Amino acid sequence: MRNSSCRMRLRRILQDEFRMRPLRELEPRIRELVASLSGAVIASDGFDLVRDFTIPLPVTVIAELLDIERSRQDDFKHWSDCLIKLLNDREGPEWLRARAGVFDLIKYFGNVLDGRCHDLDGRRDILSVLLNAEAAERINRREIIAYSILLLTGGNETTTNLIGGMVLALLEHPEQLALLREEPARIPNAIEEGLRYCSPVQGVYRRAMHDVEVAGTTIPAGRDVVALLASANHDESKFAAPESFDVLRHTGGQAGFGMGIHHCLGAHLGRLEARVAFEWLVPQLPRFERAFDEVTWNDNWFVRGPETLPFRWRTA
Repeated sequence: MRNSSCRMRLRRILQDEFRMRPLRELEPRIRELVASLSGAVIASDGFDLVRDFTIPLPVTVIAELLDIERSRQDDFKHWSDCLIKLLNDREGPEWLRARAGVFDLIKYFGNVLDGRCHDLDGRRDILSVLLNAEAAERINRREIIAYSILLLTGGNETTTNLIGGMVLALLEHPEQLALLREEPARIPNAIEEGLRYCSPVQGVYRRAMHDVEVAGTTIPAGRDVVALLASANHDESKFAAPESFDVLRHTGGQAGFGMGIHHCLGAHLGRLEARVAFEWLVPQLPRFERAFDEVTWNDNWFVRGPETLPFRWRTA
């Protein structure tokens, strides 16, 4: 149970920062970001929704929560992609380049933390909360760097892929988009269906802490397994017609953000970002005209989302 107790110890340090109540204070800022990004999109004849909207929105939010340089947004996305590549592959030239990128990310956070640990008075950003926890001997520096990398990566990959996947689902199911246009109050439930249907995180690695039997198969202690969240989200014994996208569906039990002690710490933040994003997107989507023939999906199994989404504005 050592890994579970360690996980809970680390979660407790930041769980108050990610509760819904303090996150509501972020909503005006998220709305500002959506207004700024959407304004640039509207002003262009053609745009890539992934590049111009779904990536910069969550990357900017998590960068501001960590109080790190927004100007390095491209680096943050690159480093996040490197980390996902390490989880996706085990060898090869691209894996080696990704490994080097992750070492650059570790060095970056090490330098940021070294510079900040002497200036914590009055600061409430997440890195400062972690550094104060270090001073109280609740966490060590190596854990802070790992935690920071997890927050930076998880804080943008899930939301980026959720928004992109849901945009495609709504465009491919115009009757569902029409429901949301008629009743925007259903957007939060549609996001839950998006988490189920699109499953931006396809699976997660786990290690059996003791012998356990699952569906007649014994998994021995110490064995690594992959829990396929996407498969669980399309389980016909749990969800009727699971391959259908239904924004009115009761989605209780969907595993898009994990479950139990592994439930995503930033789930409330991801939902908030997606809700504000779709409050702008839903009225606009009928004006989106595809500038692509086939969807290019990101090249890994761990997270799933469109690599690019080039659109034009319909003229009529």
